[in-house]
Amino acid sequence: MKWGAALLDPAFASVLTEMQAEQTGFDENGDEVTFREVDNSLSNIPASYTDTDTQKVIVMMGDGTNDISMFFADDSAYRGIGSELYEVTTVDQVYHYGYPQWDKDTFYYNPANEQFCNRSWFTCVYRPEIDEEYRFLYNADRADYYNVDTGEYIETYEFNDLIEDADSLVQGVDTIPEKDDLIVDTVVQRTWEYAWGFMSPEYYGDITGDYGPNNEYWNNRQTTSDKDARMKSICNAVKAHGNVVVYTIGFEIPENGNAEKQLEQCATGYVEGLGSNFYFPTGRENISNTFATIASNVQNLRLTQ
Repeated sequence: MKWGAALLDPAFASVLTEMQAEQTGFDENGDEVTFREVDNSLSNIPASYTDTDTQKVIVMMGDGTNDISMFFADDSAYRGIGSELYEVTTVDQVYHYGYPQWDKDTFYYNPANEQFCNRSWFTCVYRPEIDEEYRFLYNADRADYYNVDTGEYIETYEFNDLIEDADSLVQGVDTIPEKDDLIVDTVVQRTWEYAWGFMSPEYYGDITGDYGPNNEYWNNRQTTSDKDARMKSICNAVKAHGNVVVYTIGFEIPENGNAEKQLEQCATGYVEGLGSNFYFPTGRENISNTFATIASNVQNLRLTQ
């Protein structure tokens, strides 16, 4: 609901303006091209809440209750750079093509021609290719590193040797170069955000013996009632503008349950004890009819204004 509300808010206009700016990139052929993420001919989007020629509509579908969410605080030590997750990538230089000195415009891609690379009359061109990729977690209790991919531990001095042998040590990043650009062996110390996308705090504790992240993760949580209250607040704020109509759909949820209660209260025209004509319970067999009904209602709203 919060994203629908944000996209209809006139304050979003500045974001749209940035997306309409001309940008430079590369197409599938590697040629430089200019493009815009949003057509710059569009204007007055999102329209003002007081624009009488515009009817704002949100259609929100839910299929269950608001669930519990765990998270790390913004100032948590388990955010940002410095995680204990390392990725080691080794690269081999493999034969790409070769050409004879007397005909530099004819390329021979067959790997069998690599046998001529040590000949003075034949020049070979190599390209990098990833040979191996491993992920390591540092275990402070054991003072060693766990290979997540093989399930084996290596001593700290062995891991340090990997760093010394690598041509590049990258810290605090969420991406590494594309394969075609990766020309050296690389050790990447991932950010905590990347690490939590790869593993759970509980898994981290099981491997490293450090359950501090898991404890913090569970202690910072939003309950179902917390989320219900936030959803209700957003719904009420949106509807208070007057020209925003909110349709809600309950997809295969229990009748008279908490999920249905929250969705129905969010819909336009809700009255305690009477419900809302803008809430639609539905299932697989009639979901298409539900959206068709809402589309028809939206069209009728435009015609009557």
